[in-house]
Amino acid sequence: MTAISVVLTAMAGMMARCAGNDLQRRKIDQVCYETRLQLAAILNELADQAGESPLTHAPTTDNTEDDETNDR
Repeated sequence: MTAISVVLTAMAGMMARCAGNDLQRRKIDQVCYETRLQLAAILNELADQAGESPLTHAPTTDNTEDDETNDR
């Protein structure tokens, strides 16, 4: 597991472990969200400096072609 995945996992569970009421949960959620955005920006910049190509998202499919093949 990479260090960044440990941080993101900990941040995801932080709200449930630390917050007592809705206002505290929202504040913790906001800080975690902002931190994740900052991390993403830093890591994207490092990837650009290293000459990495941008991530491309694979198109989603409804698997209708697979369903037709399996029905035969």
